[in-house]
Amino acid sequence: MNNLINKIKLLIKEEPNIALKDKNKIKILLESSEIDINDIKKFVKIDETINYTRNLISTDNKSYALILIWWNKGKYSPIHDHPSDGCWVKIISGTINEIQYECKNNKLIEISNKILTSGVTYMDNYIGLHKVGNPDINLDAITLHLYLPPYNKCKIWYDINNTNNFSISNINYH
Repeated sequence: MNNLINKIKLLIKEEPNIALKDKNKIKILLESSEIDINDIKKFVKIDETINYTRNLISTDNKSYALILIWWNKGKYSPIHDHPSDGCWVKIISGTINEIQYECKNNKLIEISNKILTSGVTYMDNYIGLHKVGNPDINLDAITLHLYLPPYNKCKIWYDINNTNNFSISNINYH
């Protein structure tokens, strides 16, 4: 994990606006990074009473945050935005379902519904909104999220029929 963290820091140092310039470069970095489950165990805290647990691995509090998310069986995030320059998600273990939405006529319309068992996916507000989760009711899932830059709040929606009906969520992690 330290190797990946060092590569992220170096990339940001060499190209401070990399998230705006070359999103694919970051995707390739994450795809090519092997993550050993034993290597990440020290970062994992699991709370089975909530849908998912966000575990902070590394951040400089201004340009990036690397977070490991443990998804409980059958649980999803709410539909949310990404008030940053992007979020890359690497699937570490299990199955992930990403559903993307666009705002149209004051409603959230589903534009994509993907099941992923490997690889890296990407989201930002220019693409739309999304919810992510673990569709498997028998096994937990693990993902690694890279946010450029980190953020403390995002909008969440529970009503797809009214885009004006959203809440502000404070982002937290262990």
